[in-house]
Amino acid sequence: AELNYNVECVTLAHQMLAKNPNNLPALESESQAYGRLRKFRRAFAAANKAFQLSPDRIQNGFLALDMLYQRQLPTSALTNWAGKFLAKSPANPVYQVLGSAAAALAGQPDNAKHLALKAAANPNLPEAVILPLVRQLDSLQLYTQATLVLEHAVRHGASVPILEALCERLYQQGN
Repeated sequence: AELNYNVECVTLAHQMLAKNPNNLPALESESQAYGRLRKFRRAFAAANKAFQLSPDRIQNGFLALDMLYQRQLPTSALTNWAGKFLAKSPANPVYQVLGSAAAALAGQPDNAKHLALKAAANPNLPEAVILPLVRQLDSLQLYTQATLVLEHAVRHGASVPILEALCERLYQQGN
């Protein structure tokens, strides 16, 4: 008999969350499994809680945003969700990148570019934000700015994955 790993994952996550409702790995697993099961409302709730518990883990913010998008809600739901974080901390690059992604999904390319460029202008980007920001800049066709973000990070001692991303980019550009 074929096992349904997503259902099993949700069951295990629920067991762990019964003991500790703020168990971050359990919330992350639950949100991903619910997303694969196409239970987007539940996936959003888990991803949103995980993101609020640990906003530095930007992947949970992207997952929450994607689950809102998958629910086919009005685009204002996307920008309102990201906007509440931006309102609390407008200079936070995590929130700027998520706000940019929400604006892009909502068909607001000018706002998306504005927020992505604000994040890119931050000289002290947290390492966890750099690659998601580069992907966002690329999706907005802001390739030069994406390269500059990578170059700045590498000059200031970024980790190997960021160095590899810059090397790959420069190789593709023929540099």
